[in-house]
Amino acid sequence: MQGEVGFCEWHPWSGRSEIPGRNLPGVYFIARSKKKPDNFRVNNDFIIYIGETTGQTLADRLRQF
Repeated sequence: MQGEVGFCEWHPWSGRSEIPGRNLPGVYFIARSKKKPDNFRVNNDFIIYIGETTGQTLADRLRQF
């Protein structure tokens, strides 16, 4: 694999249309919290869903929720 793999900053659900790279495929975490989670670890108690866009963009996938 080439390039750097990582996550963008956390965004509130209301700001999902402003996420950088939303027109690309990828892996995403959805968290439920009153404040930004402080990490991207899969065992973070705030993370309620981990998904992957399959044949669609992140924006398309988030519209399905």
